[in-house]
Amino acid sequence: MSATEELTEREANVATEPISDYELERGKPMPSKNHSKLQTRIGHLLLKKYEEAFDVFSELSLVVEGETKHPDICVFPKSPNDWLRDEIKVTQMPLLAIEIFSPRQVWHDLETKVRSLLDAGAKSCWVVFPSLRAVAVYLPNQLPKVFTSGEIRDEQTGVSLTIEEIFR
Repeated sequence: MSATEELTEREANVATEPISDYELERGKPMPSKNHSKLQTRIGHLLLKKYEEAFDVFSELSLVVEGETKHPDICVFPKSPNDWLRDEIKVTQMPLLAIEIFSPRQVWHDLETKVRSLLDAGAKSCWVVFPSLRAVAVYLPNQLPKVFTSGEIRDEQTGVSLTIEEIFR
């Protein structure tokens, strides 16, 4: 079987799989292996580089215009830990929300989610495209900037990572 036939068969299998409880509950596609690897790697890179300045959260439940959204990664200004009180849903918007495009995700839905986070007060949103090895940086009221190599410099948050360290 050729690589093209194998890819087509894999895409067909993904497209016909039933929607899981995870997808129904979260309103987003089930993460893939590459998605999971990138989510862990990006979170690790952010903590390693910015732990003194920012708090980094994975799969945090954000309330946006009455709906719950679950960005893959959220970056907030550093705050004291309060292990006695927890929040199930957070109403404060992150400085930076990061989404990783999944194989079963609909592009329009993801872009709508990103725009809603920006409209609600997020300073910046990144969309990571695993198969393209690219990151699009969205800022309020601007077209996204797409990075395929070198440093991703987010002027709104001061966060920077390189494409090479994300996709190593």
